Amino acid sequence: MAGVKAVALETILIAHAPDAIIYADRAGVIRLWNHRAEALFGYRAVEAVGQTLDLIVPEPYRVAHWAGFSGAVQRGHFAKDDVLLTSRALTKDGRVITVELSAAIIWSPAGQVAGIMAIGRDITDRRAPKKPGSPSTRRIIPHPALRQLERRRLEASVVESATRPHRMREAHGRGDAGVIADEGRVAGVDQRGRHPRVGRERGAVVL
Repeated sequence: MAGVKAVALETILIAHAPDAIIYADRAGVIRLWNHRAEALFGYRAVEAVGQTLDLIVPEPYRVAHWAGFSGAVQRGHFAKDDVLLTSRALTKDGRVITVELSAAIIWSPAGQVAGIMAIGRDITDRRAPKKPGSPSTRRIIPHPALRQLERRRLEASVVESATRPHRMREAHGRGDAGVIADEGRVAGVDQRGRHPRVGRERGAVVL
């Protein structure tokens, strides 16, 4: 009874998983196709089960797909340790989408490769080219002269801060001035305002 309940639970979990789950036997024939696979590819389970994976593999990629699939079945493992991959897939309405897949070899009780399962999700929108000038594509590359100017401004700011009486304290008898700079950055200067030392810990004092 417990075994029956466990099988029933596994069936429910697969059916209602948030990602598409597909299982194909060692010949590449689809044997399992959950609800999310239906939503992702457009085929109902009754349409997909019994078909080969060519159903969702675009024609230009089929030779490479079957070479990789057959090789994994024969070896009992994938060519790469990292089985999270990005692939193109074909939907029922003819669209080619980008799918992120994780795959696993399924073994029979006799110790033979029974097939391969894959869990996938649509990442087409994430991989779509961004418009020039959009926040995700803009890059600010400072000119070397600007970097030097910014560094000088930082040094001047540290020195100016070090000369303020309320921003100074004696450093354990060595005569150095410890300064807590604005914006959580930390700087230390000597009495003449030279050699700024910038740290990263908020609220700390570099001496």
